[in-house]
Amino acid sequence: MIALFKFRANDLNPSKGKQIEFNVEKVTNFFEFTNDEEHVTFQYKSLERGGAFDGQTIKVYLKLSPSRGDYKIYQNADGSIDLKDFFLDKLHLDASSNIDDFFALKKVNSTKYLLFYIPQGKEFEAFYNICVSNSDLIIENTKKESKVLVSTTDNTSYLPYLTALRTKPFMLLAGISGTGKSRIVRKLAQATNTKNYTKEEDRWKDNRPDNFQLIQVKPNWHNSMDVVGFLSNIPEPHYVFTDFVRFIVKAWQHPETPYFLCLDEMNLAPVEEYFAEFLSAIESRAWDEKGNYTTDPIISPFKDYGKDVCEAMLKELLGEARHTEANPLAIQFENKGLTLPPNLMVMGTVNMDETTFSFSRKVLDRAMSVEMNEVNYDDFKEGKTELMPLLTDYNDLLVNRPQKAQEVQEEINSQKVIDYLKAVNELLDSTPFKLGYRAANEAILYVAASQEFAKEAFSIETAMDEFTLMKILSRIEGDDSRLAIDENDERLQKAGLSESPLDNGEQNLTLLNGLRAIVRQHIGTNTATEKKINHMYTTLCREHFVSYWA
Repeated sequence: MIALFKFRANDLNPSKGKQIEFNVEKVTNFFEFTNDEEHVTFQYKSLERGGAFDGQTIKVYLKLSPSRGDYKIYQNADGSIDLKDFFLDKLHLDASSNIDDFFALKKVNSTKYLLFYIPQGKEFEAFYNICVSNSDLIIENTKKESKVLVSTTDNTSYLPYLTALRTKPFMLLAGISGTGKSRIVRKLAQATNTKNYTKEEDRWKDNRPDNFQLIQVKPNWHNSMDVVGFLSNIPEPHYVFTDFVRFIVKAWQHPETPYFLCLDEMNLAPVEEYFAEFLSAIESRAWDEKGNYTTDPIISPFKDYGKDVCEAMLKELLGEARHTEANPLAIQFENKGLTLPPNLMVMGTVNMDETTFSFSRKVLDRAMSVEMNEVNYDDFKEGKTELMPLLTDYNDLLVNRPQKAQEVQEEINSQKVIDYLKAVNELLDSTPFKLGYRAANEAILYVAASQEFAKEAFSIETAMDEFTLMKILSRIEGDDSRLAIDENDERLQKAGLSESPLDNGEQNLTLLNGLRAIVRQHIGTNTATEKKINHMYTTLCREHFVSYWA
């Protein structure tokens, strides 16, 4: 989060004391302080490469002034430079020349903030491109706002990805080739990587962060050996590991950081064949009574392969010095096998053409699906398609996820979600598209996760709209006869549709029309779901067959 402040006259006047003031609302909302006094550290970041004082640290304390009801940064008692002295003595700012300028603070953690000085004018664009991008922007004390400030908008397009991953750490990214499906996975890894970079810009240049692995799916993958490995007896018994397995072990060794595994061109081979162990294990996720994350193993307990093979497996995965009984992971792998860690995020990129396989409902039911077909050349020209904010503050939400709707249903209007799913299921009754308990569980988890990420901008209707695209529409496909429904069908009445779901000009009544009417009734009009349904309906009328993925 970033807060932008306009200088007050006293801030740049050396005869008006040493303090710089922040109102109490900003302190509680941005700094999130509740104590009367807090110590914080500012690190100056110049907008110019190699600019003067870039990286200088300023340690200050914020102290409540009860009579004024605000917080002030006073002169440091130990004689070290304070914020006001830095502006006056180092940057040589003064009230006559710089009163229309700004300074900004970007929150790194609860006690550390990056400090920016922003002259009025085009320099703000440099600050925005370097620092704000997709982050939250709070404007404080800006009585004279420049045009660039007025036109600035927040970009939160990454939030549905985070929301989906908190709901379930298995996602399909579908869309036309070249829309950045694998790149978004890499960007999420860069944004959540906890490595300390010398320069923050180096984070985005690191194309192989430790918490990222890209695995290219091959067309000849027809069993799980290429994913989880296999036991070989040539020349003697030993287990052959894969990059997938090694990455999972690395994730277990760094449990607080999200680890992103990208399966590129995931449907070049039948997913049910090469990914069977994972598809089974992902549905066994649970937190045990001791707070440990558990799943079924994708590799059986190492001890089952015999003492010598077990020891060799542990040595190869954990190293010579870390495979002993003192290592909890060694004990875990030996006795429980290799299970999925809570910080593993598996994201598969998907292209639908004549060279790929379609997904079964078994796969679709276990994944969150996101369609990436939008192309904005204006944003591409300006470099905005590359922007991603630092997301390390969200790491705990991504790693420590609730597994059951009952854990979060009191935090949201869960009855609204259930009423919507009931109506959908009444319409889809007697079809293979009907929803089960898994979908209901994930719907409530998704809405609750959306509330946690979106905060003040949260809308339950928006969350339900996103979930419908990810988990309901993605299941629907078929020809005219399969999707047709009679206007006297009792399912329409049971779904709460008392009037014809057909819009003007539409002649063929299908499940798509009915679903659109339910969406309008429970979520609203002009939603992303409604637009997708309209597109699917047009395709069905023209081609006599439709799929969400087409």
